Amino acid sequence: MTGRHWHYQQFPLKVLNIMLNIFKKKVVDQKPSDFIISEGFMSMWHYHISYSDKPTRGLCGKQTMHTSILVKDWQVPFGEHFPKKPTWCNECNKLWTSINENL
Repeated sequence: MTGRHWHYQQFPLKVLNIMLNIFKKKVVDQKPSDFIISEGFMSMWHYHISYSDKPTRGLCGKQTMHTSILVKDWQVPFGEHFPKKPTWCNECNKLWTSINENL
């Protein structure tokens, strides 16, 4: 891939398959203890799921901060006294559901 606009050219299918297999292996080989709940960086009391070794990014790719909430408490209601009820990232929830099916 050469030329000024090489990034506009398609990757060969073989390269895409290799990348997909690396991603699948990374996700499928994980255990529940390899994940944590993290809080969204831009929104108070909005939670994501992150890899425990990368607490600054949610599974969805958004920037996050570490929390002490356990993964087993994902989407468990709390904070009735908070000015804003806690919310949970829908994209992280979809990814977490698919990961749990493979665990």
